[in-house]
Amino acid sequence: MNGWKHSAVIVLSAALINVAAAREKKVYGLVFEAVRPLKAPSLSCYFFIHQDADPFFSNLKQLKSKGSVEYRRGHDVVTDFPDSVTARIFFRPSMSNCGALPAFDPARVMFRVEWQNGTQIVPAKGTVLKSDELRPGLWCEDKCVGGWIYELRIDSQNVPLNDKLVIKIEAEDSTQLLEYIGKFSTEAQQVPPPGLLAAP
Repeated sequence: MNGWKHSAVIVLSAALINVAAAREKKVYGLVFEAVRPLKAPSLSCYFFIHQDADPFFSNLKQLKSKGSVEYRRGHDVVTDFPDSVTARIFFRPSMSNCGALPAFDPARVMFRVEWQNGTQIVPAKGTVLKSDELRPGLWCEDKCVGGWIYELRIDSQNVPLNDKLVIKIEAEDSTQLLEYIGKFSTEAQQVPPPGLLAAP
């Protein structure tokens, strides 16, 4: 009788472990989606935002339980972002399958960043680390087109992991071109395709 009870406990415990494992998902970082293409519905196809790889996200797991979301690294609960996150913004002005591109100077675009938690929005501090024009190499001939790459370092110290990162792209006259929202994804991040700056 005692042996039967022992076996039952083992089976039930294994079942509970499997359920817990099924609810855990690896977190890959922030994935950005355009949510408000104000100037033209197709404007978002000119831009691509990608978060730089960060060791902070190594072995970070998302656990959902009873409607709440928790983040863990091993047995430790993780509640806040690292001190900063870095995002790269790619702009490719020559896309044959996109709509008309509003007039603005890529060298003078501005970025407004915010942290959003529900209806609460808090301005974020950040630095533009890079704003470079990418010119086609001589070897490209007619197969490549130019573009721009911007690199933003955004302060995220003490920011809860459930917050979303809002990046607004504005023209030099402060006209908003696009708004992106970055939130945690449990799917592998989309990376800039090798042909991002190559003509289709």
